[in-house]
Amino acid sequence: MQLFDRLSGSTRNTLLLARTAATTRGAMSVDVIDVLTGLVTQSGTEAARPLSDAGVTASIATPTAIAGKSTTQPVLGLAFTDATKALLLAAAEGADEFQDVRVTPEHLLLALLQLSLVPSSLAEHGINVDSLRTSVRSFLGEKYRQGE
Repeated sequence: MQLFDRLSGSTRNTLLLARTAATTRGAMSVDVIDVLTGLVTQSGTEAARPLSDAGVTASIATPTAIAGKSTTQPVLGLAFTDATKALLLAAAEGADEFQDVRVTPEHLLLALLQLSLVPSSLAEHGINVDSLRTSVRSFLGEKYRQGE
């Protein structure tokens, strides 16, 4: 099964929101920070709850709030940066770890929290990244134990 086929509807929506975030900042490619923005702005997912509980808001999860921009050159159209492609692969590996067929926004969030830029930048805004990471892993583990 191809990676795109494994993406849940919520994950696809998150990526559409990420594309909107990238377009808003004038980028020609979707970077990992855009994915975080998509996760924060998408209500109704289990990934949005721990972000909200941890105090991650849209104003924190914007590219201007988190230092650093993509190091890849923009490409024709609105493609994913290499870092975003690596994020999607890491999220798929996370889904495999929890024996999930679908890659959910929670898998994306867990993968994001493993990237060096995102956790350090969130910590600079007073976010307890370890607690956030534990919360997401607990949710995924509980879902796995319940056989969902």
